[in-house]
Order: sequence, then C-alpha cells, then structure tokens
Amino acid sequence: MDSQYVCASEQHVIALGEPLAVYTTGVAHARYAVHVFCCRRGRYLEFNLLYDRGVKFGLDGGRVESIMVSAPPLIAWKYNVVPEPGSEEEKLVQVLQQPRDWV
Repeated sequence: MDSQYVCASEQHVIALGEPLAVYTTGVAHARYAVHVFCCRRGRYLEFNLLYDRGVKFGLDGGRVESIMVSAPPLIAWKYNVVPEPGSEEEKLVQVLQQPRDWV
C-alpha cells in the first residue's frame, strides 16, 4: 500500500474520532441529568394528584383521562432521594432548604 494513503486515512480517522470522543464524555452526566429531571417531574405530578384542589376535584368528577393526559410524558418516582455530593442538584437543595428574606 501507498504510505501516503495510509497517513491520509489515519488523519481522517483521527479528525472524525475527536468529535465523537468529546460527545461521549458528557453522556454519563446527561443520563444523570435526565434522571434528576424525571424525578422532579414525578414530584410535580405527585403534588398535583395529592394536593391540588382542582385536580382532586377532576379526579372525583370522572375526568381522570383528561388529567392524566396533561401529566408529563417521562416521570420517575424514587423513595428518599439523596442528591450526589457536589452535584448541581445538591446545591439547589441546599439553597431551597435555607430560604432568605430578600426584602
């Protein structure tokens, strides 16, 4: 084989591999972010079903399907969720647990 062909092919493979490597480095973080997002949506739906008076009235009145259609499409429920140490979620929880008087 021609050595120039091999060198040129090698350069193209390296050029194509770099964006792929950059893309896949954040995949684990993206999966965690989706998991956190789904848990938040689950809490939102839980609040609506248990505490929102309008939704409770709709459930008692037979409009169950229309209420469930308005629910988020991807949700997750987890018991006793503890955010990962140092994560953005943990920072948010710390801020929300210590409210400030801004006025």
